[in-house]
Amino acid sequence: MRVILLDRPLPKLDSIVGDPRYNGHSVGHWEGDTLVVETTGFAYNTFLDATGLPHGEEMSTVERIRKIGKELEDIITIHDPEMYSRDWQARFVYEERNAVRLEDYACNDRHRDLSGVKGVQPRSPP
Repeated sequence: MRVILLDRPLPKLDSIVGDPRYNGHSVGHWEGDTLVVETTGFAYNTFLDATGLPHGEEMSTVERIRKIGKELEDIITIHDPEMYSRDWQARFVYEERNAVRLEDYACNDRHRDLSGVKGVQPRSPP
């Protein structure tokens, strides 16, 4: 899950040191028809891509997301002076797929077990 807050500035990295997240802490704002999303505070044990491209603790990203016709374009600028000598970009284009239904996703069944949440009574097996 990723939350993009639209009503506040990006938190300072030193204020979220004890709270890294897999998808970081994101804030966004609109520039015309483009959603600009700034993110920092990524969990240290994550990677930039499926090949295991590493990142440093101070990595930050800026995404520019906009709709072009029936496609969604996402241009991501990665800023990570600890690991890379200069900023670099990646571009993703997603096609509109009206026939696809998005379902709730949980990494494993533990995420569906609410017994550890205060005030929730565990269900008895049928």
